[in-house]
Amino acid sequence: MKTVQKGFTLIELMIVVAIIGILAAIAIPQYQDYVTRSRWATAVTETASLRTAIAECLQINGGNATVCTTNTQLGFTNALPTATGNGIAIAAPAGNGTGPLGATVEVELGTGGAGPGGCTVMMRGTVAETGVRWTYGHSGANCSQSRSGFAKGT
Repeated sequence: MKTVQKGFTLIELMIVVAIIGILAAIAIPQYQDYVTRSRWATAVTETASLRTAIAECLQINGGNATVCTTNTQLGFTNALPTATGNGIAIAAPAGNGTGPLGATVEVELGTGGAGPGGCTVMMRGTVAETGVRWTYGHSGANCSQSRSGFAKGT
């Protein structure tokens, strides 16, 4: 009488474990980068009031970016927002140029590499004819576009 084999052989189980290991080795880093990018996207969204305040200040002052760097100048009665809900530090804006066009205001997020993925993201508002145009860039030793969601530099 012939016996019927039941279950899996050791080789079959090892092959399945190896396949799962390879998939995990690929998926986990990509998932971590995805989570980091989503945190940066949320942080940029949470700075909307700061961007609006800077744009309004620039409009009132004829594009003079050097006078749009303090709480009073930006119209904040409380302290300048220093952290988003993601715990990302925000440096005070730095103005460059007196306008009316081409002046810039820079705001650094994740100062000192404190941001997700060891990244620092720079928001740069440039005074244009129809408003303030915001561009974003990243810096940091281990920072990449896949981690921050932004291209290198600004």
